[in-house]
Amino acid sequence: MVSLDDLERIRLKLESATSFSAIFGMIAGSQDSAEMLQTLKRRFSYLAKIVHPDHAPSSLQKKATETFKLLDLVYEKAQIAIKNGKYDQEFNEMSLSQNTFTLKSNTDEYQCEAAPFRIGDLSRIYSGVGSANNKVLIKIASSPSKNPWLDKEAQFYRFNQVRFLPSVLDSFLIQNGSKKFRAIVFSNPGTNSYISISDALDAHSSGIDPRDAAWMSRRIMGQAALASAFGVVHTAINPDHVLLDLTSHDPLHIGWVHSIALGSTLRYLISKWKSLYPPEVFAHRKLDEKSDVYMAAMTIWLLFGKDLVPNSLDKFLTQCINPSSARRPPAYRALDELTRIIRSEWGRVYRGKFQMPNN
Repeated sequence: MVSLDDLERIRLKLESATSFSAIFGMIAGSQDSAEMLQTLKRRFSYLAKIVHPDHAPSSLQKKATETFKLLDLVYEKAQIAIKNGKYDQEFNEMSLSQNTFTLKSNTDEYQCEAAPFRIGDLSRIYSGVGSANNKVLIKIASSPSKNPWLDKEAQFYRFNQVRFLPSVLDSFLIQNGSKKFRAIVFSNPGTNSYISISDALDAHSSGIDPRDAAWMSRRIMGQAALASAFGVVHTAINPDHVLLDLTSHDPLHIGWVHSIALGSTLRYLISKWKSLYPPEVFAHRKLDEKSDVYMAAMTIWLLFGKDLVPNSLDKFLTQCINPSSARRPPAYRALDELTRIIRSEWGRVYRGKFQMPNN
């Protein structure tokens, strides 16, 4: 578990260091660059485990994310320094001020911000602009072994070009030495207007107004219904993967890199959200749409807080997380019943723009 002391210690080291060796330690110059990069990777991995937001309590999520982003950026620059034979130089001898990098595909050129916008379990996402000055988000596999996951995701989005899903503009491989990394370019819906359920929970630590939680919960269960319509199991319905427009309340459903065919078993579990997965995952049984209903219901409970759920909603959510998949409602019936309960408890009226601090 990440602690505040560890975060502050490593953040101070990152901000006050004048050389890479002050952060990652000395690396013997007698090693060739490949060996030096392996040594650097081991030391980065050690620090990353200490500060990674997946291992942080909710109260430290924001600080852990910021610290991990900074560590990740310094690690990338340290790799470049090793390749250029400048690892041991002080920062005032080599500039670390480069805030952007350029990626080229066969169809366009993208100027990207150096610090990741989001760091996922399989990839990193960067904000950028295309050659026409159009805003984009570029998702890059965290390692070549993750390329097949992103290949599958790009194919999914191209096959399912519908409202409330990200729009793919480009997909290409990035050559980095002998390794290749898959990149997917999405149109940027406006990172200032969309928030995740996680963002909302973090910003309102004392609780979200139930009238807001009500319309948000329909967006969450809507993801299960959408997956059912596509004939897949999403398998990763959680607070990170439902985005909401603050003003229009429209959702943007993400995380489809984890989706699997109906009747398949789960290949990859997100450790951060382990408590949201249904029993059939841990029993290695085949999953169906009701597995998504379970995860959606667990996420809705996180959104409301179990003590604030009215009896009618509590009874419904309890049915959705029945240990027996056969006793849970199918996705579209669950969405219809949730809608009926919400309108009975809070009516049909939205409360206007959802308020976030500093927004």
